[in-house]
Amino acid sequence: MPSSTNTLGRYQLVREIARSNDIVYEAFDPSLKRRVALKELNFAPNLVGQQRRERIERFYREAKAAGTLQHPNIVTIFEASEDRGRHFIAMEFLEGQSLRDVLQVRGALPVGEAVEIAAQICDALHYAHQKQVIHRDIKPDNVQALPDGRVKLTDFGIARITSEPSLTADGQVFGTPSYMSPEQVVGKGIDHRSDLFSLGIVLYEMLTGRKPFVGDSVVTITYNIMHREADPAPGIPPHLSHILQRAMAKDPDRRYRSAQEMKVDLTRPAFLLPEQAKPLYQPAAPSPAAAEPQAAPSARPDPDELIARFPPEAFDPPRAVGPVSKAFRFRNLLIALCVLVVLGGAFYRGLMRAFGNYRQSAAMAQTAAIFEEAKRLYLSKQYEEAIDLFETAASLSPSPDVRTKSAEMISNAYTRIGQDYDQQGQLPQASQAYRMALYYNPGNTVAQYQLDILSQRSGASVAPPSQPGMIVVPGGPGEVGRQTRQAMAATYYNQGVAFFNQGRYAEARASWEKVLETAPESDIALLAEQQLNRMNRGE
Repeated sequence: MPSSTNTLGRYQLVREIARSNDIVYEAFDPSLKRRVALKELNFAPNLVGQQRRERIERFYREAKAAGTLQHPNIVTIFEASEDRGRHFIAMEFLEGQSLRDVLQVRGALPVGEAVEIAAQICDALHYAHQKQVIHRDIKPDNVQALPDGRVKLTDFGIARITSEPSLTADGQVFGTPSYMSPEQVVGKGIDHRSDLFSLGIVLYEMLTGRKPFVGDSVVTITYNIMHREADPAPGIPPHLSHILQRAMAKDPDRRYRSAQEMKVDLTRPAFLLPEQAKPLYQPAAPSPAAAEPQAAPSARPDPDELIARFPPEAFDPPRAVGPVSKAFRFRNLLIALCVLVVLGGAFYRGLMRAFGNYRQSAAMAQTAAIFEEAKRLYLSKQYEEAIDLFETAASLSPSPDVRTKSAEMISNAYTRIGQDYDQQGQLPQASQAYRMALYYNPGNTVAQYQLDILSQRSGASVAPPSQPGMIVVPGGPGEVGRQTRQAMAATYYNQGVAFFNQGRYAEARASWEKVLETAPESDIALLAEQQLNRMNRGE
């Protein structure tokens, strides 16, 4: 902010609250005598041409997306305007602190409080989705906890209005890596269910005090989102575990169909704490007569009195006569038929469940046999054959643990291949093998160490093989490899966009060139090539 002015539009600037991609001020509106928050568009140095125009257009798209939403759990936008070349959005000033600050101070929240916050976010998202607005950046930083217990959803900076043309090209990735949905990671088209995946991550973090998908780098985080299931959240009710699994399902079709449906599950009595649940039945208050003290019963009732009160004939079954007996027989027959239908349905469901369990057990047994054979080949140093079988095991197994272990073993096999190439002096092939090991398991410290040593020894002489061989592209030929390459390419592309917006053009160019190396035949590679051509033309 220039020191020569303390106003923006009609607003008097009080102090700067935050600064990242934009600058947020506390301000005062003298015409309406109220505090407001002003978000000013903060341009990266030397941002010009088409990139600058798109940045401005996206800024006003945020104001339009949030400005159409009037809801108790969504921040209110007052206006969007420009003053002396400075673009800003005026919105309500929110007291309290962000949910991120709350979690950093308190850690995991009580179950009831976490559920209540998630339910309010569901209300905000359901309303926004009905207005055809997808937030695309649900995270604790964008949830404001107010002193009265309410929460408000903020920062619609990358929101999408589904009824209008998208500003994001296919394959372009926006969002915060730790909270992205799988389809968001790879730059696919997304809908409102992507917000629900992100909300599941936020709920998991509120309940456990940690994120479900973590890693040392963006690459590791996005790999885990794509391929690994979140660890079970310890110490929470089973019903909430089911909600988390459904909200964070990799396949959007397996998630909740709407935020309202997710809220219904969250707020069922089974999910509430004991002090929150209300009994379904309240016994009537005793009458005054009933409240009077009763005479204590005798220790042993008189048998003659009992016989007089309950004669033997009182226990005889009722006898129907004439047409009434036929009605009783017909009713009993219907009851018997209904019982048979119910028992038959239960038997059929049990049989199908047993068959499903048998098929799953058979698949697991088959996978175990393939995995063991792959391990035998690995121990026999037949690494290429082992890699093929490990990929087969990963594609067939219903168990996330087997898929994870297979990826780790493939990474180890490529590390061994790299070491063999290294000993033979074939440095480009060794370098590529180590890189493939890291694509399958970004946490492979041996491969990372070997690659670092190789780079120090060889410097610029390490280059990819000139002739295609067994190692051509990272990730291998299987489906796991294809998804890995897509995720890696999307991550590199997103990094390039971020570098470019910050004016770090050399790093942006390097990131987009990595996209072409990682997934040269993908749509993301076409986008990266377009960006590189623009840079070459000086746009």
